[in-house]
Amino acid sequence: MNEPTPVSQGNVGLAGEARSVSRFPWTAAEDELVGKLTDGEVARRLHRTLSTVRTRRKFLGRPAVGRGPQPRRMEREPEDHYARLFASKSNAELRAILGWSSNRVRARRRQLASGKIHKLPAEWTTEEDRLLGTKPDRVLAREFGRSVSAVVNRRKQKHIRILKPWRPEDEKVLGTRTDHEIALLLGRSPGNVAVHRKKLGIPAKAKPRVWTADEEAALGTKSDDQLARVFRRTVGAVEARRMESGIPKPNALFKVIKVVGPKGCGGDRATAVNAEPGARYCTWTAEDDALLGKFTDLEVARKLGCSVARVRRRLPVPHRR
Repeated sequence: MNEPTPVSQGNVGLAGEARSVSRFPWTAAEDELVGKLTDGEVARRLHRTLSTVRTRRKFLGRPAVGRGPQPRRMEREPEDHYARLFASKSNAELRAILGWSSNRVRARRRQLASGKIHKLPAEWTTEEDRLLGTKPDRVLAREFGRSVSAVVNRRKQKHIRILKPWRPEDEKVLGTRTDHEIALLLGRSPGNVAVHRKKLGIPAKAKPRVWTADEEAALGTKSDDQLARVFRRTVGAVEARRMESGIPKPNALFKVIKVVGPKGCGGDRATAVNAEPGARYCTWTAEDDALLGKFTDLEVARKLGCSVARVRRRLPVPHRR
């Protein structure tokens, strides 16, 4: 059988240069070769690129030579990467079912055995579903051998709430130890223990530390995080104490001043005059308001170290009594 001869089409351009479709359109003679030979052979004979030949072949609707027709959309592997199938079938059966080569089957089996490919978690049993909500999620996670997030998601999926009523013997323990220790003892959260203890009016075992004069004087000199490490207190406790004392943050854009007097009325007029009724703190002093109207918004913002938007929100100045 005679092989098809290369098709010439006038000037083929420079030596070794692939011909473009814009300069050299496809001819009927060239279309006869597409689909009869491999794409690489057609590209070599016609001096065209491989991608150009593949695009033309797909346009003509012809299958590639040397392989069967491929599906338009490949089926995706399951999330467990056929772990259940590998656990029940031999390599020969897997080759027949999946159409994989022997090397690919053996490689996937090694990956599943080494744990490089995450397997799907075990299915939830009826006994596990029955225990959901009876104990804290962290305790059940240890008993089931699952992660805490998996137990929480499963419980929410089943619409199960953790409702653990307080027994008289549980309430007798409140106040005898710290809330954290009682939470571990009763299988509850420390917050749940603290709320129920305060509801019954039982004082905590560990009373809060009294703030010393040195600690009070250091508030505002450094950030709350740094002072919390120095004082060995929580950041929330340092921040709450600083705000209660009316001390602003260091290097703050604007100062937060505590209002003197009940509900923002009376007391020191220098700090209470600009506060709304019922406010505990204010951010504008009488000196700041005195700048409004005398300078432009941009100049006032630069003097106060804040944004122009904050100055414009303050305008017009509210009526003072």
